[in-house]
Amino acid sequence: MAASDDATPRPAFCSYPGQTSYSMIGSVALMLDMSFGMTEEAKAVWQAMQKVFEAGFSTGDLSSPGSASTLLSTTEFGDKVLESLEDLL
Repeated sequence: MAASDDATPRPAFCSYPGQTSYSMIGSVALMLDMSFGMTEEAKAVWQAMQKVFEAGFSTGDLSSPGSASTLLSTTEFGDKVLESLEDLL
């Protein structure tokens, strides 16, 4: 995370169209844990992502060629993680 003048944590990188939201969602989990002490919530985010992978979904940058995973767009991946997170909370 990069520091800003107003001390708001922000990712030090950005996603571009067609790329995964995985690293952005992971950054949110890290921010919840390390910046706000919300350890349980951070664990839930990681668990939600894991559930999406275990359900056979992935993103283009995380999937190996020939993988049986269904490749999702950034929005689709984020939506699946959100659905899984709602089930966990």
